[in-house]
Amino acid sequence: MELTLRQIYFSYPVLSKLVTQEMPIKVAFKIGKIIKTLGEEFEMIEKQRVALVNKHGEKSEEGIKVPQEKTAAFVGEFEDFLKEKTNIFIEKINPNILPDDIKLSPRDSELINFLFDQELYSPPSPKLVDNMC
Repeated sequence: MELTLRQIYFSYPVLSKLVTQEMPIKVAFKIGKIIKTLGEEFEMIEKQRVALVNKHGEKSEEGIKVPQEKTAAFVGEFEDFLKEKTNIFIEKINPNILPDDIKLSPRDSELINFLFDQELYSPPSPKLVDNMC
């Protein structure tokens, strides 16, 4: 699967939250494999982010911080880096096998949407939707 570094960088924290929730063992195994694969990529991205902080930052008592006048350069360079693409083998998840009680915000759900095989998704029945309203 071709992913941007942005997708990996912002989905990894969501997946880290997801793995703390109870779910069937098959689902937990698949998500565990995904987070392991993405975790390696996330660590490399984070090392590059830290290198950019060191490049643009200044030392202070609190550590290295990017001063306001250099923030635009730092953000621009990091954003350009996050546009890079990489190929990673990830088996997409059938969204129908996820437990109903998994809690994710709409934003978090959108960040990991690429992991789900949309062709396998079957929406709730109209009767179930009517009962929810």
